[in-house]
Formats: sequence, structure tokens, C-alpha cells
Amino acid sequence: MREMCYVFMLSVLLFSFSAMAHAEESTKSIDNKLYTQIEAALKKKNSFYAEGSLVVLDSITVEKTEGLFIQYTSIRDNFFKKYHKATIFYDTEKDAIVQSVKGKEGSEFVMKYKDEVGVEMSHMPILLMLAGVGFLLYFALYTTTSRSTFVPE
Repeated sequence: MREMCYVFMLSVLLFSFSAMAHAEESTKSIDNKLYTQIEAALKKKNSFYAEGSLVVLDSITVEKTEGLFIQYTSIRDNFFKKYHKATIFYDTEKDAIVQSVKGKEGSEFVMKYKDEVGVEMSHMPILLMLAGVGFLLYFALYTTTSRSTFVPE
């Protein structure tokens, strides 16, 4: 039984590091003004946005509108990390983020990434909590024994 606990704790430890290997894909370079505008919009939309985590994975220009496929991170309570992927459109004439863009290229861009858009939670915090509970259970079950030296009179 002890060996099973060791194997469980070792596997939780190894799998927790695999969650940290959330690799960033190649980053496209965009204008600094555009980057700050998008970051400001993300901060307004998501109060847990991790500053500086914005990565542009792909971009397209359609009729003075920049279409971007982005990834960013939000961290809640300095522990729970979520990875967000989204497609957004930025109107370069109005200097504002718009909801959509007209035209075939814009809809093709959205359809290209529709399966990748969404939120993915890092499993490391949950695995660490499970490892902590397993560690506590191990000590509760196997270190406390009934070999007490107390003898009632």
C-alpha cells in the first residue's frame, strides 16, 4: 500500500510539470499601438488578465481592418491559470476593436480558428491540491499507529 502512495505522488508530481509546458506558438509582430489597445480591451473585459501575456498567433488585413487570432492568460488568486484563445478585429481608421468584418476573407479567418477559440484551464493547481490531500491522507493513515505508550489506570 505504501508503494502505491509513492507511485501516486510521483505521478502527480510528474503530470503537474507537463501542464506547465503550455507552449506558445510563433508570435506575429504587430504595431505597438495596436498591442496596447488590445491589452487595454482585454483588461476591461477580463479583470484577471495577466499583463504582458498577449500573443498574436495569426493576423490578416481586410479592408483597413486587422483580423487577429490571439492567445492570452488570466490568473485568478495567483493560482488558477486559464489560457484564452480568441479572434478579434481592429479597425485601423477608427482605432477601435470591432465585432466583425464584412467580406469573405474575414469570415474565412473566423472559420479557420473556430475550433481553437475558447478557454483552457491549467490542471496543475488541481493536481497540486490532490497531491496535498494525498500527502495528508498518507500521514493520517500510515504515520499514526496504535503503538501508544499511554496506559490508562
